[in-house]
Amino acid sequence: MIMHLSTGGSWDDAWKAGIVGLEVGAWSITGGFGMVNGFRSSTRFGKMAGKMGYQMIGTTSISIGDNWTRNKGLFSKVSLGVGPINLTFGKGQRLLQLENNIGNIISNSAGIINTVLGGKIKFDHDNLTCVYTGGIRDAFFGKDTAFGSYAIFGKSNINLEDYTHELHHLWQSRAMNNLYLPVYGGLGITAIISKGVFYNYNNFYEQIGYGHYWFDY
Repeated sequence: MIMHLSTGGSWDDAWKAGIVGLEVGAWSITGGFGMVNGFRSSTRFGKMAGKMGYQMIGTTSISIGDNWTRNKGLFSKVSLGVGPINLTFGKGQRLLQLENNIGNIISNSAGIINTVLGGKIKFDHDNLTCVYTGGIRDAFFGKDTAFGSYAIFGKSNINLEDYTHELHHLWQSRAMNNLYLPVYGGLGITAIISKGVFYNYNNFYEQIGYGHYWFDY
């Protein structure tokens, strides 16, 4: 809501933005109220259906909410996330739009550069994501860190615990698309202010990952 006002929006639109923000936050933080893990399904199909449902409903809800906030037709422009790609539907819209895929493009471009410069790449079929390890990532960030926004980046010998932690961030970023990093960053700043550090339990998205609430290891 504050962001909306700061960019010149009206108070009437701002309260709508606040409602949409609360709903999006609840959806992303709860993993679609259990949908992201397929409601603990034991089948491979059930697990994938849960992840995809979490992402699709998240991205669609954000775009419909944005249309409502801007007083446009609810379905005038609808984004649908499908794994590493966000599609756009609506009259006069292009199916593939740069602005809806900027996070995926930046992350995977960095991963490809890392691979060219000595890293490794593989594809995780269960999560529809490229996994980039080693290379200059290790040199710049050390061997004890990993990242999971829009793609998985890990140390050369990334372990299963760290990998599943980053899967939480991967699907969070997919469900929220371009909203993810601003919200994650805001939570990180709040964590620092509360005498914590950016990456620990005081950042609620990190707490979800550290607790392995959605994905076991």
